Amino acid sequence: MKKFSSIKKILAVFAVVMIIIPTAAFAAVFRQDTNVPAGEIIIGNLYLAGPNPIVGGNVQGDLYVAGGNVTITGKVEDDVLALGGNITITGEVNGDVRAMGGTVYIDSSVNGEVIASGGEVTIGPNARIRKDLVATGGNVVVDAQAKVFGSTKIESEEDEHNDVSQLKGSFMHFTRTGFWIGQLFALLGFLLVAAMIFGFFPNVIKKLGTRVYAKGEFWRITGLGLLILIVTPVVALLFIVTMVGGFLGALIIIAYIAYVLVSLVVSGMLFGEFMQKWFIKSKRSTPTWAWVLGGVVALHIVSLIPFIGWIVGLLFVSYAMGTTLALKWKMLKALK
Repeated sequence: MKKFSSIKKILAVFAVVMIIIPTAAFAAVFRQDTNVPAGEIIIGNLYLAGPNPIVGGNVQGDLYVAGGNVTITGKVEDDVLALGGNITITGEVNGDVRAMGGTVYIDSSVNGEVIASGGEVTIGPNARIRKDLVATGGNVVVDAQAKVFGSTKIESEEDEHNDVSQLKGSFMHFTRTGFWIGQLFALLGFLLVAAMIFGFFPNVIKKLGTRVYAKGEFWRITGLGLLILIVTPVVALLFIVTMVGGFLGALIIIAYIAYVLVSLVVSGMLFGEFMQKWFIKSKRSTPTWAWVLGGVVALHIVSLIPFIGWIVGLLFVSYAMGTTLALKWKMLKALK
């Protein structure tokens, strides 16, 4: 009977992971030191690393690419994450673009948002960005013929915005209906996953919650989680860029994304434990549906507060990551 219970729990974990990680991630293509020529079609996500990676074909999924000189001239159906010394994107992107490098040049149609950071960031004349543009760097240039249909936030050493304009821009997204619809769907997704986790693993949440009541634990555990949050992607990218283990680096990134997404949900559940401790002066972990789901909603709302919300959210996500790791370590030690 115990064996059957364990199988059910394993299947439940698999179900949660299947909801959190997009199905396309399992149809991924991993390449190292191999370009994608024009005319080639990649089905699923593409992970590409090399000295000078070139993507000229059609990627029907997300594109994760890293290298010295990154060139994307083909079409990408979903999102692009590009890291490199020099990044050039002239191919159409149907999703979002995240690019960080020494120089970043974007001169194409992007149906999502663009976040670009580098020593020099240039948005070319043919750029058509359907959502927001966030560009930071030593020198940021947006061509006069480029079109950004969302908001534009630029931070550069040569072109500083005045404080009033920056303050206005920080609140601009709150006036958009699309922003609130997106937040509502995100919250519903968090609540669904939180309900599954608590429904299948109430004892695990209780064990995680006991650390909320341990004195002097919060900052130590949060520091551990923050360390994991920062160091893990750096290690993965070193594997990819140095070509020591491109496939291993890509797997680490996938596992890392899943871990962060789960922690986003668990952080809200633990926030509910803190609310219980603060408001009704609870002395021990007694998670209930009201406090677990209420914590998810409350933390989501708090994280939307300008300037300080992201800090609170980062702290609790780091705390959730650290607490989960500490619990796993304790369980492994118990098995020895």
